[in-house]
Amino acid sequence: MEETKKKRPRTAQTVGGRTRKEASMSINQVAHARHRAGLTQQQLAARVGTNRVSIARIEIGTRSPSLALALDLAAELGESVEALFGGDL
Repeated sequence: MEETKKKRPRTAQTVGGRTRKEASMSINQVAHARHRAGLTQQQLAARVGTNRVSIARIEIGTRSPSLALALDLAAELGESVEALFGGDL
């Protein structure tokens, strides 16, 4: 008979190595910057060469952008990478 290993519970939900609270701070910054720029997710995605779903996932924290995408987003939104993502990709 095989022993089943019990998984240790997580102490905090994480997204890309960050807690959801930390991730939501940067996500909100991306969404706020996009709104300030007057862009929809679809428009921003087209300008940075990705799809709307990727932008939505970055904003809600289920995806972290690559460095190249983070740089493109920052340039398009007129913000620094640090302002959008807290310097933590």
